[in-house]
Amino acid sequence: MNITTEQVMAIGGKRAKREISAMVADFINRHGAEYKLDTAQRVKHFLGQCAVESGYFSRLDENLSYSGKRLKQVWPSRFRNAADVRRCTRNPRALANHVYGGRMGNRGKPNAGWLYRGSSIKQITGYENFRDFTRWIQSILPGRARLYKRPGFAAISGMGCLAGRLVLG
Repeated sequence: MNITTEQVMAIGGKRAKREISAMVADFINRHGAEYKLDTAQRVKHFLGQCAVESGYFSRLDENLSYSGKRLKQVWPSRFRNAADVRRCTRNPRALANHVYGGRMGNRGKPNAGWLYRGSSIKQITGYENFRDFTRWIQSILPGRARLYKRPGFAAISGMGCLAGRLVLG
């Protein structure tokens, strides 16, 4: 199945960046069959997941700049007091450490919520997921485990998600 950069950009709309869209199209064209992206439905599902996770192909890092109102909507159990809301409003590092610190393997590591925030086309989040992805990527690309944020390699995280768990059914 051949996917073009323009098709990926059409899914992303005005927000889509050509570099990210091209990377996704190229990776699907080269490696999609290896990960069962072999039907139109599976490709559509995968592209839909990637679009949402990447801000419609506009970014490879999680957007953590939230208003106070939105913080309480997205993470109601984590923002029960005004002091936490004030501290994390429009403060991505503080927000990442607040909502991801102490979870997903981010225990006992200073700044771990920020270091292991959502990254790559599928927004790998948490030390445990980064660790698992690093092990997987080292098995197929030795010495390349830290490339998850670099255009040209970020789409591989999506394939890693497919390899690790069958997300398309």
